[in-house]
Amino acid sequence: MDLRQLRVSRQPAPVRPDPPMDQRFLPDPWKRTTIQNRG
Repeated sequence: MDLRQLRVSRQPAPVRPDPPMDQRFLPDPWKRTTIQNRG
């Protein structure tokens, strides 16, 4: 395995910024898929 890959895999996953306000008020199905994508 590449040493660079090892170093990257050890770091915590980057935190994604919250969606813009207008996206927070979209229908529930959109919100559910977003939460699943964030893991």
